[in-house]
Amino acid sequence: LMMSRILRSRYFKGEQIWKMKSNWGYSWYWKSILRSRQLLEARVRKRVGDGRTIDVWNDKWIPRAENGKIQTRKEEENQVVRVCELIKDGKWDEEMLRGTFEEEDRVRSGTFQ
Repeated sequence: LMMSRILRSRYFKGEQIWKMKSNWGYSWYWKSILRSRQLLEARVRKRVGDGRTIDVWNDKWIPRAENGKIQTRKEEENQVVRVCELIKDGKWDEEMLRGTFEEEDRVRSGTFQ
């Protein structure tokens, strides 16, 4: 807990860990964390929450998908950009999901069977 507070105050200046570049002045501990990002990135998925920060088509948010991304091909007429557009009154909008994704992606995402 103490170490996380120190690292947060010293290195996180409004940047996401995934986009930070290593600097010669960083501690060996922090540089090690930055070097391990590739290992973490392969398995980490975004938590949906309200879905406002998740890009439906480009972010890794599907828990049961190998690469974490939607496999359904985006149709030109599809205007959905953020996951929050698939949520209505705090629940998945099943009609919107059916019109946006193939069944396999809906099941993988855990939205509904």
